[in-house]
Amino acid sequence: MSRATSSTLTQRLAPWALPVLLLAAWQLAVSAGWLSTRILPAPSAVVSAGVELVRSGEIWTHLAISGWRAGLGFLIGGS
Repeated sequence: MSRATSSTLTQRLAPWALPVLLLAAWQLAVSAGWLSTRILPAPSAVVSAGVELVRSGEIWTHLAISGWRAGLGFLIGGS
């Protein structure tokens, strides 16, 4: 790999380093029992729940309700 290619690859991957590190630390903290799942569920559990919501079709109901509440709050706040 040439120096230019290596530098470009590093520049493209650098912004992802911190988020990936934080997700890994979060998963480790929950898996090791340092962080209660009642406080903050593991990222893997969050992804699993999201996939289940998409599969069941419930996600659209929840998104519609959240959108309605956000829009209503915007209207109330803007008046």
